[in-house]
Amino acid sequence: MVRNHPVEKQVCQIRREYPYFGKEKIKRILERDYGINISVSSVGRILTQYKSILPKIKSQTKRVRTLKKKRIRLAQVKKDMKGIISEWLQMDTIELNLRLTKIFLFSAIDPLSRLYDVRVYHRATSLNARDFLFRLTYLHHHKIKYLQIDNGSEWEKYFIQEVEKRKITLVYNYPKSPKINAFIGRVNGTVQNEYLDRFYEETNVGKINEILYDCLMEYNFFRPHRSLNLLTPIEYCSNLLNNRDPSMVQMYWTQTNA
Repeated sequence: MVRNHPVEKQVCQIRREYPYFGKEKIKRILERDYGINISVSSVGRILTQYKSILPKIKSQTKRVRTLKKKRIRLAQVKKDMKGIISEWLQMDTIELNLRLTKIFLFSAIDPLSRLYDVRVYHRATSLNARDFLFRLTYLHHHKIKYLQIDNGSEWEKYFIQEVEKRKITLVYNYPKSPKINAFIGRVNGTVQNEYLDRFYEETNVGKINEILYDCLMEYNFFRPHRSLNLLTPIEYCSNLLNNRDPSMVQMYWTQTNA
């Protein structure tokens, strides 16, 4: 069919009623409902000709981008860090398939002292993330200022509410950038390579956490760390905290991690 004013008017009318319909859909409606046989390219030229008086189509991808929250990155806050123990923690969640069950490890490490904490849950939810945060803040004597996390859903809702309540700054990793979270990634690898066999047969979360507690004692109090000049994390903390006796730091840590 040759383009004429009635055809152009009908194309514009359909576009006004359905502004997100493209030229292929409009062509199909013209054929199906009005018996108008017109090419897709002709519909496209009509839409271009009358573009100034037709509704503008908003790009969905651009709209989604504007709705995203502005997320703080590590480079933005590093200059404000004072370099003290417990100020900045990296957090992560990993899924482990044991012999008879599946568990989720919530873990956190202080990149300065390498002090590490981990706890097992049945599910990776924001409620469990909040519970883990309760334990972390108590363990670190409420000195946490920055928490570095990935973009997982467990770090939303209840977790964010608690973070805001405690006035902690959330620092987000860039997607698909594991090197940014290298400290926690490395120690989680250690847990899987060296400690997994100790609880691989277990199905009870409480029992697994008891076993992991012994692993934490080994990691934080006994295992020398090359990055700490072959000190343990607790020895390193003791040296920084006014040369406090390591046994006193150990007593505090074991009480708060129970």
